[in-house]
Order: sequence, then C-alpha cells, then structure tokens
Amino acid sequence: MVLTALRGAFPGCAAVESATHLVASETADAVARTLLAEALRDGSLNRFAPYMDLVRRGVLLNVDFCARNATHGGIQHLVRELTPRWVRTHNVQLAVWTANFETMRAPEQCERDRVLLLPEDGGNTTPSDRNDDAVDHLRIVVPWGVPVVLPDVPSAEAADVLAAMGQYSPNDLVIVGYDLTPVIDADTRPAAETEGMVRWLRAVKHARLVAAISDSAKAEFTGFAEMMAAQGLSGPEVVSVIIAETPVSRRQYPKNEGRPVVVIPGRREPHKNQRIALHAAEVLWRRGLDFEVRMIGGPGWTPGTVEGAITRLQTEGWPLTVLGWVDDDTQWDEFAHADIAVFASLHEGYGLSVTECLAFGVPTITTAYGSQAEIAAEGGCVVVDPRDDSAIVEALSTLLTDTGRRDALRAEALARNHRTWSEYADELWAAVMRLGTSS
Repeated sequence: MVLTALRGAFPGCAAVESATHLVASETADAVARTLLAEALRDGSLNRFAPYMDLVRRGVLLNVDFCARNATHGGIQHLVRELTPRWVRTHNVQLAVWTANFETMRAPEQCERDRVLLLPEDGGNTTPSDRNDDAVDHLRIVVPWGVPVVLPDVPSAEAADVLAAMGQYSPNDLVIVGYDLTPVIDADTRPAAETEGMVRWLRAVKHARLVAAISDSAKAEFTGFAEMMAAQGLSGPEVVSVIIAETPVSRRQYPKNEGRPVVVIPGRREPHKNQRIALHAAEVLWRRGLDFEVRMIGGPGWTPGTVEGAITRLQTEGWPLTVLGWVDDDTQWDEFAHADIAVFASLHEGYGLSVTECLAFGVPTITTAYGSQAEIAAEGGCVVVDPRDDSAIVEALSTLLTDTGRRDALRAEALARNHRTWSEYADELWAAVMRLGTSS
C-alpha cells in the first residue's frame, strides 16, 4: 500500500521484496528516507496521484480492453454480457489500466458504455477513444482485501504487478481462463503472442482462482497449476464455469430451397483450420456438387495458404464469398440462412462460433476432441478429426447430399438446452464468493 501511494503505481514483485528486506533490517526513519530517495531517483513523484480510491468491499472487475476498444470477438462478447449483469445485481467496481499498465483507474463514461450496455440496448457502438493523458493520474483505484477479477484480454504488460498483487497483497486474483493455445500450440500462433502468454502465466501462478470457460480449458490450466509444485507453490484453484451457448435469441428463417449454403466462421488463422474446409469444398465442387460457401471473419496474424486458396478459388469462378468482419446483425443473418457450418478448429478454449451456429439450427461439422467435442455432445454436430482431409470431405459431402441427415441434426440443434449468460454470470459470481473474501 505504501509503495503504491508513494509511486502512484502498483509495485512489481522485485520492488515488494526489496522493500520487505529493507523493513526487516532498517529503522522506520531509514526505511522512509530510502523509499523517498528511490521515488525521487526514478521519477515516481512526477506521476504522483493526488487521489487514491481504496476498494475494500465487493469485487473489482478490470475490463480494460473492452472499455477502450469497440472490438467484438469471443472474449469481448463474454465481458460485455457479464459486466452489466454483475453491476446490476452485485457490489462491483469497474476499473481499467492506466498508461503502461502501472495502476488502475475508474473508466470514463464512454468506456463504461462500451461494457455496460447489452447489445439489445444499443451497446458496443462507441468508437475507440483512448484519453490516458487527461485522466491517468488524477485518481487511481487500489483494491485492498477484495477479489480482483480479470475476465478480459490478458495484459502481459501487467503480469508483474498482478503477480505481486496476488503474492503479497490481501487481494485474491480471479482469472477467467480461455485457453493456453499460444503456449500449447505455439507453432500456430505468432511468436509475440506466445511470449506474451508466457509472461501472463506469471500472474496466473499467483492467482487464487482460474474460472475456465470449458472442461477442456480447465484441463489446460490444471496442468499448469500442478506444475507449480516444482516451485514450492500451490498454484491457483481451477474450476469450470462453462460460458453461455449463444448471445442471441433464435430467430427462425426458412432454409434455402436452392443450392445449400455452407458458412465457415472465424478469424482466418492457422489453428482455425479454414484451409482444410476450403479444400473439402473444392473437392466436392469438382465432383459436381452445387453449393455456396460464405466465410465470416477477418484475416489473422498470417495470411498463409488460406488467402492464397481464397484468391485461386474465386479466380476460378467457384461460388465462394468472403465477408470479412461484419456486425452482429449481419453475422446472425448469415448463420440463420446457412444450411451447414464448418468449424473444425485445431484448438479452442470453447468454440463460441459452434454454439452460435447451432442456436440457429445449423448442422455443424466440428472437432472430435477438446471443447468442441464437449459442445457437440449435446447434439446438432458431426465430429471429425480436423487433421484428416478425407474425413472433412466426406462429412461435408454427407450433409450436402443427405437432406434427411441435415434435418435430423437441425432438430437436435434447436432442441439443445442452451445455457444463458445470466446463468454464466451467476455461476461465476458464486465461484468468486467461495474464496471467502468480502462481498
């Protein structure tokens, strides 16, 4: 607490350890002189915050990325469905990071609007608007003895101060665990993302709780937590709090009477495996099957062979449309009018695109392991080995030519017991409250 007040920033692990050694070996006056001298030397007093708001009750919820950006991927969907529900029903204070991830502050009104308005209430439309210089160091937010919940995009830059918070403060870190893909499947992700995840794990190992979004994600984080015994640490408790199946009401549309429409959702990245889906489509086009493919989602970190295949297939005149990033209404309309979806990713923490397609009764070809298999177990899916080209070709061929099979899967999809976002929010809150800290 003293270090935060003196520096206007949360201390990292080394700063806390150094101060602890100083307190154990010096008089109070000597400690004060040394800490003030260090603050003067490193320029901390130049960023001194005139106000420090202590959060000593309830829960501090850091929603930094979603508050600052209008991006609307899977993580952002969760944050924007969770936050309004918690704020309406519980004692929750929102926070974002200050510049350089040194400490936290309360969000501005435009930032609050990005996370507090549900989509049906007109939320998520405010453009990104960083304004750190005007607000960063006027009033900082400091949690003390409360759960600090991190549901947003992991911030590797904050890993050290969060690790110190988890290890040395009376706060309990709670992390929503999406997946460890950048570490487990590093060859499918950019090197910078893998490096960032490795840094973020420093905070994870000092968390009290990881609330994994699927049983598959739980297995990944449990494996990491168990390795902490080699460092003499207990690691976090890891639980599954399964996220909601769909963020939208199921609007019913008649399916196409003409040629079938196959939708391929997701950002175009290696681990999403769209190249194999396009291969299957090409094989079946060349066999003479008549159907249309529509891809939803923008390019990922490496164009690779996916973009090359798209260009070639379109040049050759095959019925392939690439929509790129679209707004929610457009995406839901695409899913609602699709006859088949292909989402056979190599690795997913959950696979929200699968459940979104199923919510509209779209039979979906997906992966036979991990979180996608968990989703498929409730019906509406054909599962395949995503590395087996012929398996995907035959699965797609069956759904394109066997309308009875399609209709049966469509009925299964619409009969699924869809989890709601309210259920997810309630279960996550219950998990946080079991930590035994104040509510």
